Amino acid sequence: MTIASRADGGIAILEIHGNITLGPSLRALQSRARRVMDEPGCAGLVLNLAEVSGLDSAGIGGLVAIHSSAARRGLRVVVVRPDERVKEVLAITRVDELFSFVADERSAIRDLR
Repeated sequence: MTIASRADGGIAILEIHGNITLGPSLRALQSRARRVMDEPGCAGLVLNLAEVSGLDSAGIGGLVAIHSSAARRGLRVVVVRPDERVKEVLAITRVDELFSFVADERSAIRDLR
């Protein structure tokens, strides 16, 4: 998994490529999410999952942990374009209830402002 991060007017954006699965990359994702949310002026987090092709139970747990970290900071997390299989896994596990889902990053940023 690779992670690219950037900000747009106080909104942190993480673009994730690959699978969200158990291992060092999952820990790196959680750590990066915490770091960007701790940046001064951070008003929300966008997780762009358009290039994520799968996730395992650890990945689901990682997304829940990111949501919890955001909630403790008073922030919301919006998910962009998850693959249908990923969205189905999130729905089956009811993790989809924790996040807002949008079609593109512009909509996510608008939703968080």
